[in-house]
Amino acid sequence: MKKLAFLAVIALIFVACSKEQRQSRKMDGDWSLTTYNGSGLESGESETLSFSKDKKGEGTGSYTYTYDGESYTFKFDYKIIDENLTISTTEDGFTYSEIMSIKDLSKKELTLQDSDGDISVYEKK
Repeated sequence: MKKLAFLAVIALIFVACSKEQRQSRKMDGDWSLTTYNGSGLESGESETLSFSKDKKGEGTGSYTYTYDGESYTFKFDYKIIDENLTISTTEDGFTYSEIMSIKDLSKKELTLQDSDGDISVYEKK
């Protein structure tokens, strides 16, 4: 019985890890924001998330926001755990984190919901 319980735990760990790894593989690359809370972007506005997977469910990336020809970019680390994407960045010695729920993830579309309930839909570049 102990052997069966041990094998069940190992199988559960394998399934959980492989799901996060699959999500990280799908997210790898550049994504452009198409809608925010159901609305399109203003003229001259763009937002891009770039993900580069390092290991199972983790990696690095960058966020670029452009408006009227001026761009702002910051780099981040990310981790995927249980359908949640955690993005962390460090600035001036302080680490800031945002946890977003992955609502939909396919090879072409990524839908995220932030902690305020706002929905962002991205399209793979």
